[in-house]
Amino acid sequence: MIMNMKITAALLTTFVAVVAADEGSCRTINEIVCDTDGLENFCGLIQSTNIEDELNNENDSLTVFAPTNDAISSVSNVVMGDEEQLRDILLFHIHKGALFMDSVDCDAGQNILRMTSGRDSRTICDEFVPIWQKGGGNSDDNKPTILSKDISACNGVVHIIDTVMLPGQYDGVDTGLNESEMKILSQGSAQLRYTGFYALVSLLLSSTFLFN
Repeated sequence: MIMNMKITAALLTTFVAVVAADEGSCRTINEIVCDTDGLENFCGLIQSTNIEDELNNENDSLTVFAPTNDAISSVSNVVMGDEEQLRDILLFHIHKGALFMDSVDCDAGQNILRMTSGRDSRTICDEFVPIWQKGGGNSDDNKPTILSKDISACNGVVHIIDTVMLPGQYDGVDTGLNESEMKILSQGSAQLRYTGFYALVSLLLSSTFLFN
């Protein structure tokens, strides 16, 4: 399992690095997120909550854990909460300061990261290698796995994860979606690029209508 995750991480990191090299210029965290295939949903949510300015600020230094499209879709019932709740979850994916994985401390008590939402997430390692980054609302059986790490930006670093990080008050969150609805979300995720929260809501409402 660890070997497969390492191979996936290497492929994702290489893909992003090639795109950056082709552009020949330093890109901000927001630009990297919104230009990376598979992160369209996260990009849209960033834009819909006006966090993009913070992620475009080249005078800042940040670490962002960016969930994939499928990760966003799987907690759509949480995403469809009020905008303040959504913003709180998104800020829980941002840490003040650029943190590359080779500088992460795996020791218990030292592996805590304070996120910009004001809540703490925790790095979990396997054989002293950072593998997961979880919040209090993520179960031990569904910890967010770091798929790709150390994607450098002008204003920090991006790590791609396969599950949305949830603060403690979201403990035990269920997707609330059946298999057919999840299939619709998966097929429609590519259409969400630059459309954000409201397009996601519309997609969910249409799927709910179809299956009621």
